[in-house]
Amino acid sequence: MGAVIPAWGFPASRSTPVRLAAILVIALIGSIVGVPSAHAEAPSKLAQTITEGRRAQVRLEDTMLAGDASAAGLRRELAHARRGLRTIGIRLGRVSSEQRDMRRRVDCMRGRRAALRRQVEREVRQAAEVARRAESEAREAEGGAHVPGAGEETQPTKRPQLGPEPPPSRAERALGRASQDLRGLEGRLGRVTRAERLLKRQKRRQLVRLGHISGAIGAAESWAAGAAAGLSEQIRRVTVLAGRRAAERTGRMPAGTHPGFIWPAGRRITQPYGCTGLSWEPARGSCAHFHDGIDLGPGYGAKVAAAADGVVAYVGWSPMGAGDRSFIVVMAHGDGHETFYGHLLPTKHVWVGEWVAQGEKIGLVGDTGRSTGSHLHWEVRRGGRTVDPESVIRSSRTPDPVKDPAASASSGAEGLSEWMTVDAAPAAADEPGAAHDRTDTDRLRPGYVCPASPEAASHACW
Repeated sequence: MGAVIPAWGFPASRSTPVRLAAILVIALIGSIVGVPSAHAEAPSKLAQTITEGRRAQVRLEDTMLAGDASAAGLRRELAHARRGLRTIGIRLGRVSSEQRDMRRRVDCMRGRRAALRRQVEREVRQAAEVARRAESEAREAEGGAHVPGAGEETQPTKRPQLGPEPPPSRAERALGRASQDLRGLEGRLGRVTRAERLLKRQKRRQLVRLGHISGAIGAAESWAAGAAAGLSEQIRRVTVLAGRRAAERTGRMPAGTHPGFIWPAGRRITQPYGCTGLSWEPARGSCAHFHDGIDLGPGYGAKVAAAADGVVAYVGWSPMGAGDRSFIVVMAHGDGHETFYGHLLPTKHVWVGEWVAQGEKIGLVGDTGRSTGSHLHWEVRRGGRTVDPESVIRSSRTPDPVKDPAASASSGAEGLSEWMTVDAAPAAADEPGAAHDRTDTDRLRPGYVCPASPEAASHACW
């Protein structure tokens, strides 16, 4: 009878130590193979969650933009309705003024006609009195004439021949003209009164329409605001996930440290971090208006580079600034820092969940949103709070060979303060993206060495 083959697949004639060694080898191989597979499964789930978050962002962004578009269209309709209401008001004012003038003229003409009518009546009474007197005198004259006898024939009395009707008097002619003018004024007053009533009805309908449009605008704005709030929450959620993914790729850094940040679009600062006089900036602390980042002005359409290695958390229209939104890019970095790039041109160069190396292009400088001109608004956040981007750049450890030739010539040179070691780019100066499409104004003058104090340097080192 042959040897029994146990479940492990080895002959029964093998010794127990050999079987134990085989079992240990199989277990070791399984543990070695199983560990990476378990670790590989987590990033895939994380990437899948980021992808779902990106889809939610797209849906909410579309809803937000649809609400904005609806509100914008309704605002245009409201402006048109208000212009129509102003036109109706102007016409109504003119018609009302004309009506008041016509009423005064009609009242005046009615008074004149009444006066002329009284004058004509007096003249008629006077004429009747004159005729009565004449008739009475004629009768008296006839009473003193020869009375015929008994056999005499009586001759019929001859009535005086009536002559042509006398022409109307001046008062009668004036009364006729006044009556005719009054009929014309009353007809015109009636037309003006009907026009006034029509304009008042139009005004009431226009006011009702304005109320409906205002209500629709409020509904559209509420719709967009709800989508914007949801989008803000999704951006925050995906930013946290992107930070985890960046940390897994770069490895976690000690607390309080960060990778070498570089200037994303040159060093020409048009507005620094901190208190500002711009009225639309929010209040913070003792500052009536506080600027959460710095504004860089490399020029319209200039390249915007990633300030550090990281994962893209959002690309699209900002959930802030309803009606005048900025196109933004949000990145999460492995050390807990988050960077925000605003006022970009509305073209997507990176995608949510994409790993972007330091210096790679993520957008182009534009003037979208509430902007006084084309520039890049750059924010750096840590723990949900903004920090001065210049302070983060100053603590970078690797000098930029393009911006600081003196530092690159002697990396161990003494006397150069840490704030000079900026733009720590991992790529060489001749590699794509190393210089970040810098303009001539961003380069140092030949032979110029930055002073040890940033206050003394002013803008000369930009």
